[in-house]
Amino acid sequence: MPFLHIALRPGGFLSGRILDDRQQPPERCWFTLIRAGERRGESEYISDSGDHEVSDDGTFCSPPLPPARYFLRFAGILRKPADAVPTEPRHLAMQQRIFDFLYPDAQDISDATGFDVELGQTISGLQLQIPRPVWYTVRGKATGKLPTGPRLINVMFSRTMGIGGGGGPKVGQDGTFEHQVQSGDYAVEVWEFAPPEPDGRTSVLRKFAATNIRVTNADLEGIEIHIPS
Repeated sequence: MPFLHIALRPGGFLSGRILDDRQQPPERCWFTLIRAGERRGESEYISDSGDHEVSDDGTFCSPPLPPARYFLRFAGILRKPADAVPTEPRHLAMQQRIFDFLYPDAQDISDATGFDVELGQTISGLQLQIPRPVWYTVRGKATGKLPTGPRLINVMFSRTMGIGGGGGPKVGQDGTFEHQVQSGDYAVEVWEFAPPEPDGRTSVLRKFAATNIRVTNADLEGIEIHIPS
């Protein structure tokens, strides 16, 4: 039997620690390595190896990396301050603890700092402070022929790069909707759901229409998603 020859190359690493403005590690946090790549035949930025969990003390270390330029994205939940006073609804208090950003404090890849990892190189000692989450309101309207009856129509927000999103508000009888998001690029889609089952579960019946939006540092008004007849 002929010998199988496998050429091994040393991988590079990125490591460091992430803390909040009180020098506390987050309650939960994941990081993602973003690099230039190809998806469905088109060049774009892609996740290199999925999401990786940050340790309880805030330290992180990448898996072995081939040479490339990498951007770091962090997403998670801040610890609840020990002296916090419940002055607002629980869901709003939780919302203020959710963060999602690109190193060092960016929401778009064009504003982020990348790391050029060479063959076998280790870049260590990165120190990050989590920026305070800022939320903005997106208001819009679904126009065209909305279905009638007991079905539920929701506008679903899915972040192009990041964990934020994946949910959305119900559409009002007049077609209007309102939702809060952090800065970033989002795919916004109008979905129809079946009426809930007795156990509360529901299912998607169809997707009507979609658009893409970019939320910068202000509320976004006047989004229109047209549902074709």
